[in-house]
Amino acid sequence: MPLRLALPLLIAHAALACTCGPFEDLPTALNRSTLVFTGTVEYTDFNLGLLITDEVFARMGGSERAGQVRRDEPAIVRSVQQRAAASIPVEFRARLAAAHTLDQLHSLASVIERRGYTTRLRLLQAWKGEPRPTVEIWQGSSTGCVVDFRPGDAYLLFASPVAYGGSEGQFGLRPCSRNSLLRNVASDLVYLHLLQHQPHAAARLQGVLRLEGAARNGPPRPSYDLPLVVQLESPSGTRFSDVADSDGQFLFDGLAPGDYQLTLWSAPFPQKRRILHGPTPVRVPASGFLQHDIVITESPQ
Repeated sequence: MPLRLALPLLIAHAALACTCGPFEDLPTALNRSTLVFTGTVEYTDFNLGLLITDEVFARMGGSERAGQVRRDEPAIVRSVQQRAAASIPVEFRARLAAAHTLDQLHSLASVIERRGYTTRLRLLQAWKGEPRPTVEIWQGSSTGCVVDFRPGDAYLLFASPVAYGGSEGQFGLRPCSRNSLLRNVASDLVYLHLLQHQPHAAARLQGVLRLEGAARNGPPRPSYDLPLVVQLESPSGTRFSDVADSDGQFLFDGLAPGDYQLTLWSAPFPQKRRILHGPTPVRVPASGFLQHDIVITESPQ
């Protein structure tokens, strides 16, 4: 029986030190990874780039205003130097002390990043791969995006053994996978739980509302505030999923493979309603995942 969910599909992924996207869909990330697990950070190597970011944002009240940052630049540099003096690797301390600008600090942070970071996590649950008490993740510029791990935070990670940088037994994270803070991945955890405990009915159907003629990578939906309803009908019954807020994205989990009917209704549903799209036949494959966008051809107003 499919679950009724109203969860946004745009995941707030862990802070990445690069521009990344589009992210892999969950089944692809799962299939391409050797170890998929949730874990809590016990230790991570010194990260100068993260320290600089923290200092800038702390002074700006959470929003970086370039003009104010430049005015406060000498004080920010001094604060970073004081905070990093005891933690930065010995070979970089002279260069840290000689820095006078944020650009010089960022340049040093890039050098340290190329050296690589090791993070140790205490495993909470393994969704794929052999369980182990702890997992070491190695990251560096050769691995692409770097996740800014923070001690005490919990993550959902998609990892594979590394063949570079670190010692034997360490794992790396593939760029643009679905690595994220655990608190931001409720829908991914639902899928993984169903896949592990009821694989015969663990398929996922997801999609996004798009305007007719709109680019697939452009704005996903028109600007309106009405909550629309996506109806998924199977031979055994009907389940509904509310469109997630302003993203226009919808999600059904816990489906058995087979044929369904997908319909988009106007709001308020069901007191006053009209069909905006469909019914459209969709076939959920045995592979367990289907992306099916709904193209809106008329205004929902």
